[in-house]
Amino acid sequence: MDAYAMLSRPIREYIYEQGWPALTKIQEGAIRYAKQTTANLVLAAPTASGKTEAAFLPAIDAVEKFQTGIRIVYVSPLVALINDQFKRLSALCQTLDIPVFQWHKDVSATRKKRLVKEPRGILLITPESIEAILTIHPEFVSRLFSKVEWVLVDEIHSFIGNDRGYQLRSLLERLQQAMDNEPRYVAMSATLGETDRTFVKSFFFNRRETLVLVDRTQKELEYTLDFVPPTGDYKRDFDRVAQKVYERSRTRSLLVFANSRHTVEDFALRLRKWGVEDRLPIDYFAHYSNLSKALKRSAEVFAKEEGKPFTICCTSTLELGIDIGAVDEVVQYDAPMSVSSLAQRVGRSGRRHTPSRLVLISSEPWLFLQGYAALSLLKRGQLDSVLLVRKPYNVFAHQVLSLVLQRGSIPLDEFRQLNHSMQAWRWVKDDEKTQIFRFLRKQEMIEICGPDVIAGRALETLMEKGSFFSLFEEDEAFGIYAGDEKLAEVVPPPWMKRGSLIVVAGKAWEVMRMDAKKKRVDVVPAQDGRTLKLGIPGVVVSDAIRQEMKAIMERPYDYPDYPVLRQAIQNRTTATFAEDEQGNVRLQTFRGTKINHTLALMLSIVSQTECVRSSEWSSAISLTSRHFDLRKEIEKCQAVSWTKADFTAFFEREPERVEAFLEKTKYRALLPEPIRIEYILENLLDIEGAVAFLATLKTKKMVG
Repeated sequence: MDAYAMLSRPIREYIYEQGWPALTKIQEGAIRYAKQTTANLVLAAPTASGKTEAAFLPAIDAVEKFQTGIRIVYVSPLVALINDQFKRLSALCQTLDIPVFQWHKDVSATRKKRLVKEPRGILLITPESIEAILTIHPEFVSRLFSKVEWVLVDEIHSFIGNDRGYQLRSLLERLQQAMDNEPRYVAMSATLGETDRTFVKSFFFNRRETLVLVDRTQKELEYTLDFVPPTGDYKRDFDRVAQKVYERSRTRSLLVFANSRHTVEDFALRLRKWGVEDRLPIDYFAHYSNLSKALKRSAEVFAKEEGKPFTICCTSTLELGIDIGAVDEVVQYDAPMSVSSLAQRVGRSGRRHTPSRLVLISSEPWLFLQGYAALSLLKRGQLDSVLLVRKPYNVFAHQVLSLVLQRGSIPLDEFRQLNHSMQAWRWVKDDEKTQIFRFLRKQEMIEICGPDVIAGRALETLMEKGSFFSLFEEDEAFGIYAGDEKLAEVVPPPWMKRGSLIVVAGKAWEVMRMDAKKKRVDVVPAQDGRTLKLGIPGVVVSDAIRQEMKAIMERPYDYPDYPVLRQAIQNRTTATFAEDEQGNVRLQTFRGTKINHTLALMLSIVSQTECVRSSEWSSAISLTSRHFDLRKEIEKCQAVSWTKADFTAFFEREPERVEAFLEKTKYRALLPEPIRIEYILENLLDIEGAVAFLATLKTKKMVG
């Protein structure tokens, strides 16, 4: 029996009426395995292969009573994706008389109360909203989730190897305790490497086997390489790049990806200005996390519904599966941080029946080569792993406090066993758990009241700050307003004051008023402005990309794009020790971020100096003082039998280094100093990899 015939008649009729030519490979596989096994499923398939339907169709088909309780929970990393899927599901669910509800921060309290009063159908929700229900309204948990049969997790790769993913695993385990029966889990992703496929098999905590279904079909990819030789003048070089992007935007709809929010603004401002001057019937937008929801949504809706040419300049906010309609081409400026990220971005163009089209453009040779390395690995189907964090002690501490809030009080004996009773936290050792619990009590986050553990005074203060549910580190931001329209939320730079000219949402503005109490900046239109340095994401580059870069530089003639590569490589060397024009020597590692960080620390330890510099953009390590010979210092590193104790002792002497490493780690303040150090050792360094790298070095080799 084929997969289509396995579905119930109402669903088959819906598919027929919608004119589907056939089920896709992943849809056929999902339906078959959902029907013939009781396993959890992970659906790994290219963008636009119908993964959403592959997950929902068999789940909907298996449920008998949608009117008596919420039966399917869909978890999304983005509110925008929930809104998009809500529209996508509406036609199917209206046909089958299945109610669908959304629950996130933008949904009114009235609609939420209505669902609590009469829970039924399908619920679309974010991890943060699950956290909020558990901690603020634990009385809702059983009522909302007791009848759940299926849990669908979209974009599962965005939850692998990071704090938010570990939070979600804990939340799902806690929800499962309120369910009458163990649910089946279905996860979806367009980008899962081999390592991540292994990890995702243990993502869900139930007694079911987890099967990974992979559609290995590689969508046709057409790409253009555009290396813009640098002049040494960054502004001039960027203008030349932007002009090339502008010329492409005249004849096709584009997504332009950049690695920082201020670069997005630089692109959007220039493209819009030139478009107005040339009177082009094209709309240009900026899209990044700090922009207001209304502005981001207007760009998404315009792209999907207006049917007019557009260009959206964006960060990773448009990597995930939000449907924005027909994108002719994706432009990647400089280099993506991972092959998986590039795969997500490329998949935004072409969609199901046409090739994906990519333009890789840069005026920086190293970043151009890094981008090409990611492209080369993508063409071979070699996705790098996104598993960055293995032991998130901060999330454990956060979830402990969340449990206390949910339950009001926890018997002390039970509290002490949380790292054994909850599968999500069994990796936490007893001595580590004890240190964290004692520290939380010392900080008055928890108190012991008789035989129970209850919330402390400091925990109540933490809750009042309003961001307890999220694992994102957030700065205190000001809203930027043009009249009543909110443009964005930013942390004002020191130079910004009344009269400053700034760029927000791809337009120039003059600051008219700054109100520190209301956290508000009022602006009016201006002719020109300065982009706000809104931050660059922490650079984390995989070993796979660095090794591919080295292979490209050593044998560029083995690659099909040799003429362009030759321009970018020119006189660059792959020598381990390279010397610049001033005679400064640098160690070129061609290794990933964790190994580079570890090597830099090793040098700091043996040389007992603060003049070690590690450039993640160029994968190079150097010493800024001429008093040191880099090769001799490396020899010292090679002579040490490195253990975790060496790094622990260093961090104990250098507490400011600990804070620097954990600057972007939310809830680090919930951890005692020894556990903070352990977090760095387990998650941010690779001692074994660094030692293996040192073993390959010959320090007396000639300098390149």
